[in-house]
Amino acid sequence: MSAFTCQIKTRFNHTDPAGIVFYPRYYEMLNHVIEDWFEDGLHWPFHHISNGKHFAFPMVKLETQFIRPTPLGERLTFALLVTEIGQSSLKLHVTATGEDQTMRIIFYAVMVMAEITDGKDRTTKAVSLPAALQKKARSFLKPDSTNHNR
Repeated sequence: MSAFTCQIKTRFNHTDPAGIVFYPRYYEMLNHVIEDWFEDGLHWPFHHISNGKHFAFPMVKLETQFIRPTPLGERLTFALLVTEIGQSSLKLHVTATGEDQTMRIIFYAVMVMAEITDGKDRTTKAVSLPAALQKKARSFLKPDSTNHNR
């Protein structure tokens, strides 16, 4: 097990007038981390997922714990682990720590692979994760996690 990690430096556009990260900006950072994980960790960049079809990975559940404020200019280290691989879903545990090694925020997220059909009655339905994607995601499994598709 190995977490996917990346760093994001907090910039002026991330902060509120008090000079700390404005909470909605954490969600933008989370999306940044997940996109980087798909591209650099899983080697499934979002722009290649469609493969001639319309696929997406919408977030269907997100829980957040705000632990401590983050000031402007601080570099956050994000660590992403998979806690469960379902038939069509990935459960993620993402943390961010500051330069002083204190936890700043914790995310618990569920993403589902979905197929989007265009047309008059646009629909979105969950589809099975490709076996190759499941295999790559397993390398990021948290040790005490479950994996329904072994």
